[in-house]
Amino acid sequence: VDFLAPSGSGENMLVTCERGDYAADLEIALGVPRAPSFPERLDAPAEVETPGTTTIEALAALLDLDEAATSKAMPVVREDGTVVLALVRGDDRLEEAKLAAVLHTGIRPATEDEIKAAFGSPPGYLGPVGFAGDVVLDEALAEGQFVAGANRSGWHLRGVEHGRDFQATVADIRQPKEGDTCALCGGALQFQTAIEVGHIFKLGTRYTESFNATFLDEEGKEHLIVMGSYGIGPGRVLAAAVEQHGNEGAIQWPAALAPYDVEIVSLHSADPEILVRAEGLGAQLETAGLDVLLDDRDSRPGEKFADADLIGAPIRITVGKKTLEDGAVDVRNHASDERVPLAEAAARVEALR
Repeated sequence: VDFLAPSGSGENMLVTCERGDYAADLEIALGVPRAPSFPERLDAPAEVETPGTTTIEALAALLDLDEAATSKAMPVVREDGTVVLALVRGDDRLEEAKLAAVLHTGIRPATEDEIKAAFGSPPGYLGPVGFAGDVVLDEALAEGQFVAGANRSGWHLRGVEHGRDFQATVADIRQPKEGDTCALCGGALQFQTAIEVGHIFKLGTRYTESFNATFLDEEGKEHLIVMGSYGIGPGRVLAAAVEQHGNEGAIQWPAALAPYDVEIVSLHSADPEILVRAEGLGAQLETAGLDVLLDDRDSRPGEKFADADLIGAPIRITVGKKTLEDGAVDVRNHASDERVPLAEAAARVEALR
């Protein structure tokens, strides 16, 4: 189980339904593809010469077919060295994580030499008919007929049909894509980049076997402990918060994650009395239990404001020359920017929090 936070960047893709009833990581997400346009049904596979057509695009163009009525052959090798043929629709991509889960083993792409040894054909013309090894067929190819490689260079087969012409394990091994619909309600699927902020893994007895870690049940019988891994990435949580709440030039921390509750920016270069007011306000806020950062550097206002944007305290108070004139300060949070009397600033900050 993964816990994903939608964000502007990240290594995961979150798939959700527009109607809000489905969400999953792309590696396991289900999607319903569009219906293909099939050619006329054949009683048996028919060979067709297809010289130089080693891509789906070229094959569909040569035969004037919908790419969804063709098959894409993806030969992989199990950890035990055996070759397995995975088949998805020509307009789809294989999701290796799904295939590995179906085969219950690690997999890797087959090499050209392994492909020639298993199929007697170079890549680009592979198909399930006549292949002696295991075949895993995506659900989208389970019904209807499609074009597949003939396992002979320069040739394909029309009218290939699962169950009649070959046998396979049928499973969802395709990667959902734009245009798919939700398997639960038929709504459009949406795709968002996301950061994995936590996960739960079942480790089983892999490690307890090595250490002979056991327990006794109620009847005194010994069993291996079943392990699980529960992880959360503090750095990933922070990154997700920055992506979700920040903008191009500023970080806007949620209050629960902010390094400080309030930052006071003192623009006192022209008059030291301004710093006195800023320090007094900071003391009030600290007495109220807030974490306060006071920028009392002798720096230009623009530099201080830019740094404050990057620090990202939820509330920023600016004390400047105008404070001496009207007795007020600028109080800014992520949603508002207002002028507040200095004497009321602490109470206003409490209200905003």
